[in-house]
Amino acid sequence: MDIIFNNKRKRKRHVKASLTVEASFLIPIILFTMVGGIKIGYSMLKETKDVIQIQEELEKLNPVAIVRTKTLVQGLTDR
Repeated sequence: MDIIFNNKRKRKRHVKASLTVEASFLIPIILFTMVGGIKIGYSMLKETKDVIQIQEELEKLNPVAIVRTKTLVQGLTDR
């Protein structure tokens, strides 16, 4: 029985309190940095999707045809 009890004592490990205090400061900072990075990445993704949608709408618009049509209409109405 003494042998089992001695083995249990040897298995116990003690952590210095300074390590747990340091970890209590570092873990929130690391989590804050990770969540902030994810949030920034998501906002950049959303902004990029909006820009792509606007670009696709502008490609469909064909501004050259609009200018030619307005110039033609103005030329006909000025006469």
